[in-house]
Amino acid sequence: MATNVTEKGCFEFYEVKSCMADFTSGNGLTFYGDQNYLVCTKELCDEIVWQKMVPPRVNAILTPDSTGSKLILDYVQSYNDLSYRRRPASEILWAMVKANGKRTN
Repeated sequence: MATNVTEKGCFEFYEVKSCMADFTSGNGLTFYGDQNYLVCTKELCDEIVWQKMVPPRVNAILTPDSTGSKLILDYVQSYNDLSYRRRPASEILWAMVKANGKRTN
């Protein structure tokens, strides 16, 4: 049986949150990729971790370095190494094309 080459890719989902109000707003936090990352400030990361609010499908939280020029791995859920992708790659790619830069869930 032939395998679709598209399905061999790895999808990484990134969600950027600027503050706790943004994090708890109910918008976003749609982690359906093979690897899922939350990107936020160091202060917000510390608060989310301290309050045990890290979403279960997040593999890691990334925060900017002191210069703001790159992201660093700040928090890792080591037990969380499974893929959460439930849609085929072709469907995800098609949704990206249809969105044409517009935010969709």
